Amino acid sequence: MFPTVDFFLYCFVSLATPGPNTLMSLENGRRKGFCRGIRLNLGMLCGLTIVTLLCLAFSKTLFDRLPLFQPIMKLVGTIYMLYQAWKCLNRHGVDGKDPGKGDFLRGLTMQFINPKVFLCAVSIISNYILPHFSSAPALAGMTLLIAVQAFLYGVLWLGCGAALSRFLSKHETGANRVMALLLVYCAWKIAR
Repeated sequence: MFPTVDFFLYCFVSLATPGPNTLMSLENGRRKGFCRGIRLNLGMLCGLTIVTLLCLAFSKTLFDRLPLFQPIMKLVGTIYMLYQAWKCLNRHGVDGKDPGKGDFLRGLTMQFINPKVFLCAVSIISNYILPHFSSAPALAGMTLLIAVQAFLYGVLWLGCGAALSRFLSKHETGANRVMALLLVYCAWKIAR
């Protein structure tokens, strides 16, 4: 019997907690508002779908070889998150007038360098999907469910950023410092 409650709880803890996607969604909502910020999240959804399907197709191989790739993924992820933190600390005078060109593509491509996406997808697929499902439609459907959940949590973070926009704009330096610290925390958690 499929552990439905455990599956959704694990997905919530893995996908809704702060990470590169959720923090970028929050920041994007703060800077652009909900409607203009959604393009990034739609790109993330497409990228997440591709990545989770790839993780499904290659999960056995990746799971067997994960110890070989884990240090590289940790290093790349740590460097990327520290770079994003540096960008947050050095951002000044954001006026919300950024037209958002390339947001969809940025959201899509970011999924391929975000180690949290790979690690979450592989762990969810290997712990919850593969032991309980074997048909191709069921595997694909469950994998898409993971991507959709991640998208919905990102949209929630986007909405929070948009709702808190006026407050965060008044306290931009402090907000940028908090975002940078959260990114450094994420980098530290991955590097451990």
